[in-house]
Amino acid sequence: MKKKAKKPRNKQLQTKAENLWKAVCLARDKGCVGRRFRSCNSDILQVHHVIGRGNRRSFLEIINGVTLCKSCHFFLHHNDIFRMTIEDYAREQNGFERLKDEVRQGGAFLEWSRIGWLEHKIEILEEILKGLEEGIYE
Repeated sequence: MKKKAKKPRNKQLQTKAENLWKAVCLARDKGCVGRRFRSCNSDILQVHHVIGRGNRRSFLEIINGVTLCKSCHFFLHHNDIFRMTIEDYAREQNGFERLKDEVRQGGAFLEWSRIGWLEHKIEILEEILKGLEEGIYE
């Protein structure tokens, strides 16, 4: 039996950072944001990237994440009006316009593969998650 190849360190950190990002968004939103606009019928929660996952510059920004139940997430990808409603909700959050401006700058985002940057981002996400769990942040 072959040994499974170990992921490179930066890939491990990217996975850890994404999982922390999801945990922060879930803790912050305290359930499906879509329930503010429609009836939900799923207990499975997912985090949606308002600015697409392919954009690494905004990938781990918590203001770019919105918690949705599985049915609302599906509905969002198949209903333009609901998608725009959720995007409007995200725009109302502090800092979202700044993030959009950074994304517009474009260019390669090289930090995504740098170990030092990922470790720093993980520290920040861990601190925010701890603050949310302790009730320091609302």
